[in-house]
Formats: sequence, structure tokens, C-alpha cells
Amino acid sequence: MLVLCLLCSLNLVENGLKPKGPARTIRLQEDLRVTPSRGDEYLWTGPNVGVDALADGRMIVVDDRENRLVLLDVNGQFIRIVGGTGEGPGEFQSLRSFQILQNQQGLAFDHQGPSSSLSTFDAGLEFGDRRHVSAKGVILRSLNFSGDSRWCWGVASSIDVTRNVEITQVLLMNDRFEVQEELLNWETMTLDPTKISDGNHWVKFLSERLGVLSLGKDAFVAFAPDGSIYSARADAYDILKQDAGMEPIMRITKKYQPITFTEEEVAALVDPVHEAILSQLPTQLQEIVTKGVVRRATEAAEFPRVKWPIAGLRAMEDSQLLVIHNADARTGVATAHLFDRSGKFVGAFDQPHKALNTIVFKNGFAYAIEEVDGDRHLVRYQIKIET
Repeated sequence: MLVLCLLCSLNLVENGLKPKGPARTIRLQEDLRVTPSRGDEYLWTGPNVGVDALADGRMIVVDDRENRLVLLDVNGQFIRIVGGTGEGPGEFQSLRSFQILQNQQGLAFDHQGPSSSLSTFDAGLEFGDRRHVSAKGVILRSLNFSGDSRWCWGVASSIDVTRNVEITQVLLMNDRFEVQEELLNWETMTLDPTKISDGNHWVKFLSERLGVLSLGKDAFVAFAPDGSIYSARADAYDILKQDAGMEPIMRITKKYQPITFTEEEVAALVDPVHEAILSQLPTQLQEIVTKGVVRRATEAAEFPRVKWPIAGLRAMEDSQLLVIHNADARTGVATAHLFDRSGKFVGAFDQPHKALNTIVFKNGFAYAIEEVDGDRHLVRYQIKIET
């Protein structure tokens, strides 16, 4: 009853297909582009290359394949490399993410097998310390913090050995990794060690995981600079806004036109999924989990004929919200909806080259990794909001 009363008391902001009043759009105007033509330090080939920026304008590229951070100056000139594969101070086993907090401290999340760790760096990217992290009863597989590091969210998993299933959860936690909210959970089969060299077993294993996405089982969180927390599931255009103390204050909904999920788009998922899987497998298994195996798994997952309405959330520097409504795997073009701080839908825009997958807003700019003809480019944009 208390939960129902809290939900009823929330400010509900309902939005239609179009903005009320003059529509606004965001135009990201290229200010700087850094490409592999500058040298080997600019060649970033991992499946999850990311970017962040310090307050003085220096930029950090997260090169997950090489387990390194590449520090660039404000003009994109190479300064130095931090990290690399290893177990020494400032090195990583499997670098998953890196972010700069409001106090300019850097946090690197490293995950391999049952082990997860968090390394700290100062504003000069000098290594501070490393500690193993875990939430009660689960293994953390991804981790992203609010700017003040008070809250974090991530994907966690645990194994039920009696049923041979893996339980995956999307969790909101505090800075001690104590679970505050579970946004979503699902179950999938575990790998049978006796069949690990069987391609057909891998097809079944991967199709279950892809099938989870086909059912819309995904969730997203965005931490805004003003302390607000936005969260949503993929399968409903319904966003919860919480204050800096994680108290619910607003629900934001929006009507939308369903978008067809074409066979060509489903086929376009094969390459990035295959690349992501290979980055986590030992060499001997990479010859078994081929593109053909991933293609068969994708077909068996039976993706729906229409897309789910939310593909991601991003908070801007002024704490307005971007909702990624459509991300076309074939063309790389994403459509984002812009909401002001009151939850009002004010406009939409398209952005190419999968830039919205990695975009961050800092220093009055937007920074992203674009995928262009198989290469990764770091791009800094000026932000133009136009009516």
C-alpha cells in the first residue's frame, strides 16, 4: 500500500508524439576529430571503446582491447598511455569502463571471470589504489557511478548450481555496493563444461542471451550533474526521475510510433556481437564461436518485428535528458528525444556513426567515439540547441 501511495503521489508528466510549442533540436557541430591517421596511439579497435574528459579539456580514450587509457591534450595530441594488460599497479586484466568524477578523480572498472576491481587515478592519471568490489551474493559485471560517486548502477550475475541457470540483475547501489533497487532480472542457461567445444551448444547458449534482449529485458540509468537519477526499462516509454537522495519525484511518459525491426538490422547485429564475444574468450574457444555460430544464435533468438521504445539514457551537462529511442545497427544512425528538467518533451534529433552509444557532456562540449568505415574516431562537438 505504501508503494502504491508513493507512485500515486509522483508528478506524472505525459508527453505526446510531438512537443507542445515550438520544437527544439540539438545540432552537434564537429569541433575536433582525432583519427587513426595520427599514429599507432590513435588506433583503438576494441568493441567498447569509450571517452571521457577532464575539466581542463584533456581527453581520455578507453581502449578496452589493449586494456589501456590514452591521454590526449585539448587539441587531441598524444600525451601518454596509462595501463596495459597485467596485474601490476595501474594495469588491467579486462578493462570495462573508465570515468572522471566531479572531483576529477578517475575510476576504472576491471572485470574478468569471477573477479571485479576498481582502480583510482588522480587528475594526472597517476595510479592511486585498487580494490576488489562485489555486491552481496553477486558478481559485478559492469559499473557506472554518479558524478559525486554517491550512487552507482551496473549489471550483476550469480549462478544457481542446482538449476544450472545464471541470474542476471540490473541494480542501483550506493557507494558501498549495497543494493538500493533492482530494476530488472532474468535467467539464462549456463555453459555446460563438457560441451564447451560444441558449436551447437554455443548456439543455444548465445540464443538465450540474445533472446533476453529480443524480449526487451534491458534497463538503463543516467546520473545528471544536478544529482537527479533517471532510470527506465527498454520495453516501456516510462522513465522514473529520482532526486539526489534517491527519492522518486517524477514519472515521464511519451507516446511513440512503433519502429519496424527489419531483417537487415537483425543481420547487422552479428558482427558487433561476435566482436564483443571474442574479446572475452580465450584463444582456443575463438575458433569455435565463429560468425556462423553467432548468426545462427541471432536467428534462433527470434527478434520482434518492432523495436522496444528505449535504447539508452544520457544526461546532458545542464541535466536535461536524452532518451535514445532508436539505434539502427545497420546504418549506425540513432534518434534521440530531448526532455527538459521538468520532464517535458521538447524535440528530437538524429546522430550518425553510433556516436550516442558513448557520448558524454562536459566542459560545454559533447565527446563521443564515432565508428567510421571500421575505424574509431574521437570527436568533440559544439552543442547547438536550435528552434
